Amino acid sequence: MKPLFYSPRQPQPASFAGLPVRSRSRNRTLAERDQAQLSRLNIRRRKSGIVVIDCPENVALSKTFIEEGYAMAAEIAPPPLPIMILFHGISDFPTDAQSHAFEFSQQSQHLAKALVSLGKGEFGVLERHYLKRHLAKYQPVPTALFDNIRDAERWLLKRCERQAG
Repeated sequence: MKPLFYSPRQPQPASFAGLPVRSRSRNRTLAERDQAQLSRLNIRRRKSGIVVIDCPENVALSKTFIEEGYAMAAEIAPPPLPIMILFHGISDFPTDAQSHAFEFSQQSQHLAKALVSLGKGEFGVLERHYLKRHLAKYQPVPTALFDNIRDAERWLLKRCERQAG
């Protein structure tokens, strides 16, 4: 049940510089990609109270995808709740989306967050790199990275018991 990476509540970095500027035509194609990925996003609430966000295979994380995904999860089960995010490979995680993930205020409204890396092959390696380096650090809530759902669920339930009692 030991997480691959664990980050307790930590202060967020002060600033992020050098965000890339994108052209209008590139933004349009990114918007289309985001909508296609959001349509395949599966969000559910387990009997244990954990909100599960199941990302599509080889997802490209963007600012829009992060915002809309959390908004959809909040509609199904409003925070504060433990949240488990399942990744089946991350194909892209641009710098602007990385900084936005740190700054996005809804993340702090969850009790704890478990990131589960289920990707295989090259995308799995890339996914674990992104998750360890960018998502699991400097989070406003306790966050851990796992390679299976069972350990992630146990960890989340344990965190909730500690905060409740």
